[in-house]
Amino acid sequence: MEQPAVSHQLRVLRDLGFVVGTRSGRHVVYGLYDSHVAALLDEALRHMDHVAGDGRGHRHAGTTSRIPT
Repeated sequence: MEQPAVSHQLRVLRDLGFVVGTRSGRHVVYGLYDSHVAALLDEALRHMDHVAGDGRGHRHAGTTSRIPT
């Protein structure tokens, strides 16, 4: 990704409360907001592994998701 796109995605994650940024000179160091966010991400990754291991890679009927852009 280009730097402006990364900055945009980090701003979206910050606005949603998933990450926090700490300014260090001209740079901003981002980290997860708290351990609850880390647990949510771990669970999402486990789910992705489970679906990928299914061999079918399909969504469960009746579920939708929307990722902010």
